[in-house]
Amino acid sequence: MGDHRSRAARPGPGPGDGPVAASRRLGALVGHWRTDGHVLGDQPVPVTGTDTYEWLPGRHFLVHHVDVMVGDEHVQAIEIIGEHDPATDSFAARAYDHTGAVTTMRASVDAGGVWTFVGGADVAAAARSGAAVAAAGAVRSTLTVAEDGRSMAALWERADDGATWEPWMDMRFTRMPAPAAGPTPAGVRQLRLVVEAEDFDEAVAFFRDAAGMGEQAAFEGEGEARVVILDAGRATLELANPAQSAMIDQVEVGHPASPRLRLALEVDDTRATTTRLAAAGAEVLGQPVETPWRSLNARLATPGELQVTLFEELEPQDRPPPGRRP
Repeated sequence: MGDHRSRAARPGPGPGDGPVAASRRLGALVGHWRTDGHVLGDQPVPVTGTDTYEWLPGRHFLVHHVDVMVGDEHVQAIEIIGEHDPATDSFAARAYDHTGAVTTMRASVDAGGVWTFVGGADVAAAARSGAAVAAAGAVRSTLTVAEDGRSMAALWERADDGATWEPWMDMRFTRMPAPAAGPTPAGVRQLRLVVEAEDFDEAVAFFRDAAGMGEQAAFEGEGEARVVILDAGRATLELANPAQSAMIDQVEVGHPASPRLRLALEVDDTRATTTRLAAAGAEVLGQPVETPWRSLNARLATPGELQVTLFEELEPQDRPPPGRRP
């Protein structure tokens, strides 16, 4: 599930350093990460969610929060990483999960900044799909962080006999902004809009390649089922009554035009983006226009039978007044 990471270009102190200096190496793991990957096999099982690493006060221990879906199973865990052993130059990592299980791994980092976590066969049990756990079995995770620190890649392996290692999970992590302080309302961690596109390839080419939404994951299933998940930046849910929708239509298009669902994408340059997406197949319903709430908006009809508002904020939006909406 969650994997463990370090900045590759920064080798840490060696076994002769004191406990405080050794613990500093754990700081390379600190951050909030979007987690995407698969349990490998004939029918790969998707793993999606978040991993967050933060210091315990005093900066001697790292607290790792895991919140992921492994297929249909929701896995939550807290892992405490620390307790440096000078003899092996490694750290203990103890995890406590939502099922009541407690597992232990040992973590070490090489001179190139690559982390290796090694533990028993009981680690990450949700990814075993009910397979029996052999007493002699073992697992390990090797994690490499991109030089810019914005992403990571990890390969999990398992040796059911304790000796023969086989690939098990392939994971990717993308650094995200720190979560907002305070509780998450109703447990919602992500807004995802699901769109059924009759011409799937056309829709993917438009939103991924032309609009520039990065691909997070793609899956195929039986009966030629296909899905791609695209990164659209920060997500918000805007609820509007009919009068508000009619007012927006009048500003952007000049007449009633909105379906019940409409996407609004914030961009850096509405005019340039409108031109680029029109060339990629979008129908321009309303040319870029400055709104009364100081944004530059355009309305498009796109593949996937979606209406999209492009909006460019023309002044800082730290405290938008009431009514300022794309």
